[in-house]
Amino acid sequence: MKVHALYVWLQHSKHDQEDIDLETLDLSRFTLDVMKDLRKTQSRTKEYSRKKDEDSYIQVKVFLGQESQWMAFRKQLEAKYSKQDSTNGDLKMSYVIDDVQDDQGVPTSDDGVVLFRGSQYKVNNNEVFQDHKMYTATGAGYEYVRPYERTKDGRQAYHALCAHYQGRQTHNSLADAAMSTLSSTNFDGRKGGLILESYCRKMRKAVNNLNKFGGSEVRLGPRVAIKFFLDVISDKDLSTAITVIRNDVTGTTLDDAITSVQA
Repeated sequence: MKVHALYVWLQHSKHDQEDIDLETLDLSRFTLDVMKDLRKTQSRTKEYSRKKDEDSYIQVKVFLGQESQWMAFRKQLEAKYSKQDSTNGDLKMSYVIDDVQDDQGVPTSDDGVVLFRGSQYKVNNNEVFQDHKMYTATGAGYEYVRPYERTKDGRQAYHALCAHYQGRQTHNSLADAAMSTLSSTNFDGRKGGLILESYCRKMRKAVNNLNKFGGSEVRLGPRVAIKFFLDVISDKDLSTAITVIRNDVTGTTLDDAITSVQA
């Protein structure tokens, strides 16, 4: 038993075996030393395995196609693929779906990108497609995955989901922010507050964004846009200009009103 313990201890010992004086070794301690060392090794191994399992397993919930679920679903997918090894060298699976759109929801192009070619990419791309099919099969999101059933193109399936859900969500956010600006911004002309040019620029951008991203049901016509613009101006020095603009009911646009106020 002690001979075997010595052998195992020498295998696991961190010391250089050539520096060990076998004549002075206390054989009675080998079994205890080996047991302690093995317990430490086993503990480290279990902890490493546990951590590795936690890192590689990210739960992705089924996506039912609701807009409110989209960002959580996308983040879960990105987390999963950032931990998962691919068959393409040292890359993680996230390379398959990386950069399908920029921060504004605008699709990016794959033209000339060598990374998205070859047999290994095809294998990884197919795996991503199968994931998307599984996660979206029971909801409306599958309608954007279905067109890639034949090609098994996971990247394009993910691209399509982003274009639909992220694009719409981005537009909704911009429209909401524009409406908030129009309803909460005011100009009083006081020192330390917004200068007139900044106020005009801010309101023009809000109107443009609301009309561009808010849809036809919230689109502002010229007179309504001018009303939003004038109603929150409390600077008495501009009262005359405001009265003139309000009385001019023919052909005045927001840009005309801004020009008149700044004159």
